[in-house]
Amino acid sequence: MSGNIENAAENWFVNSSTGDLHLLGSASAVIDKVTAPGAVPTDFDHEARPIGVASDIGADEYQPPAPTRVGNLRVSQAVVSGDTVTLTLVWTAPLGAESQTLRYAPSSINEQTWAAATVLAEGLGGSTTTFSANIPYNGQTLYFAQKGYNIEGGWSLVSNNGFWPTFETYLPLIRR
Repeated sequence: MSGNIENAAENWFVNSSTGDLHLLGSASAVIDKVTAPGAVPTDFDHEARPIGVASDIGADEYQPPAPTRVGNLRVSQAVVSGDTVTLTLVWTAPLGAESQTLRYAPSSINEQTWAAATVLAEGLGGSTTTFSANIPYNGQTLYFAQKGYNIEGGWSLVSNNGFWPTFETYLPLIRR
C-alpha cells in the first residue's frame, strides 16, 4: 500500500507507551507527505484532512496549537479631543500567531461577544505589540480585546480586556 510507513519512531508521538499516537510537530517525516484518499476526509479524531498542504501519513492529522492568549492588553495612553479619542494599545505578542485582530465595544468582550464587537484592526502581523487609533468617543467606557490567528491552529482565545477611561485606585497607606 502506498503512503504507509514502517518502523515509526517513538518520538513522533505524544506518548506511544500509553497508546497516545497523536503526532508531534517534530514528526516531519510523516507530516504533509501524502494525498489522503477521498474516502478518508477526516482523521481518527474526526478532524478534517488535510490541515496543511497535504495529508499526514497515518491515522492522525497533526494540528499545530492555536496561538497563545494575550493576558496583558492595556491602553498605554489616550487623548480625548472633541468626539474622538486617540489611544495606543500595547500587549505582548502571542506565541504562534501569524496575524492578529483587535476589536472594541461599549461593554466587556469575551468569546460570546467577540463577533459583535467593532473591528479596530485586522491582519496585524503576528509579532505586533502596539497599535494606535482614533475612535469616535462620547464619554462611555470603551473595551478592547485581541485574538491571534494561525492558519493551521486557528484562533487564540480572546485576550483580557483593556479599557478607557481607566480609573486609578489609590489605597490609603496604613502604618502600624
